[in-house]
Amino acid sequence: EIASPPEDLEAYLGQHNNRGSALDIGCGTGNYTLYLATKGFRPVVGVDFSEKAIGLAKQRVGDGAGIIFIQGDVLELENR
Repeated sequence: EIASPPEDLEAYLGQHNNRGSALDIGCGTGNYTLYLATKGFRPVVGVDFSEKAIGLAKQRVGDGAGIIFIQGDVLELENR
């Protein structure tokens, strides 16, 4: 099940038809990461400090959905 996004995010996406990549900082278990993928963004990269949350996100989404999950501190990530 995909969580409903905040109204402001949904309104923003409704006003912008451009699609491309998306970055979800502090993605947790991937609720909004998955939501962005269902809206056509590819790739969607979810980053979270919690190894447990990233593990759950990967289990939830699986492979090949155009979603990449990275465990780490977003301030310390290099260009990948």
